[in-house]
Amino acid sequence: MRERNFEGRRKELLCEWVARYQTDILRLCRMLLRDTKLAEDAAQETFLKAYLSCDSLIDRGKAKAWLTSIAVNTCRQMRRSKWARHITGRADDDENAPIQQFPSEQVLLHIEVERLPYRQREVILLYYYQGLNVVEIARALKISQSSVSSRLERARTKLRRAWEGDKEDE
Repeated sequence: MRERNFEGRRKELLCEWVARYQTDILRLCRMLLRDTKLAEDAAQETFLKAYLSCDSLIDRGKAKAWLTSIAVNTCRQMRRSKWARHITGRADDDENAPIQQFPSEQVLLHIEVERLPYRQREVILLYYYQGLNVVEIARALKISQSSVSSRLERARTKLRRAWEGDKEDE
């Protein structure tokens, strides 16, 4: 009987996490992998891994940071796989996706973030897009806080230079 309650609780947690964090996790995976279909697979894999190991989450209040850590590691694994390296040369098949209109400045900033080296892009996404702090990012990436801070600073410097260069061109 107790195992049945535990399984029910796991399902409740999964449903709660998916409802609350699905968009954020999918967006993060999309920006890390640069491929919508791979990102969808990575997000699904993230929630599956979370479901299977939800008993390892000690502080339920830190579920977003925990899920983010799983998502980042899942994206890293996918980037390393032979299959991912094989298909990254193809164009993203989003012909049927609705086209959204974004302000041009937002699009330009997104392009510059995409141009950052992977490790810098990773911390920028976690800090600004996912709203994690330096401590949470360090925990999620399994690196020191000083590494997170220096990656953030280097990324900000590159983004600032790119932005100022674009402003001068106008």
